[in-house]
Amino acid sequence: NPTATLIVSAYEQIGEAYMELNDYPKAQKYFQPRLKLVMQNDDKKQIANAYHDLSRLYRYQTRYQEALNATYEALAIYQSLEDIASVGDQYNQIGIILEHMGHRPYSWQVQQWSLAIEQTRNDMAGVAGMSVPVLTLSLIHTRRWRRRGKCRRRCGTTRVRTQTW
Repeated sequence: NPTATLIVSAYEQIGEAYMELNDYPKAQKYFQPRLKLVMQNDDKKQIANAYHDLSRLYRYQTRYQEALNATYEALAIYQSLEDIASVGDQYNQIGIILEHMGHRPYSWQVQQWSLAIEQTRNDMAGVAGMSVPVLTLSLIHTRRWRRRGKCRRRCGTTRVRTQTW
């Protein structure tokens, strides 16, 4: 249905815009209906993408358990679709959330899984584009800024996958 596809895309883009403006309640007002629409259309990839975006939103709001739940939903769907790149992204997201929750050893392990997936795929745009010392430096930098009280909810270094050095 082309109309439904346009509506889903509009909800996604408007939600993303509000998220960039740090207006999380308004972003959620667009992400939640988007999830319902894609579930009605039974488009597995879009359902997983919607859960991934909700996970990011919840993480930015420090609603970490909800973020984990949404990420696990997305991960299960991506695994069923055998979308290896997205599986790696979800492991990275889980690692970031666990780091924020203070579960450093688990965070490190899950991010290593993400790194292994990206290296297997030879994806230089993903985590494999960074060396392990850079990944470690990113995590140390994040903790240091948090201790100083200067880390925003969306600290660029906690987005390990998109950080540019």
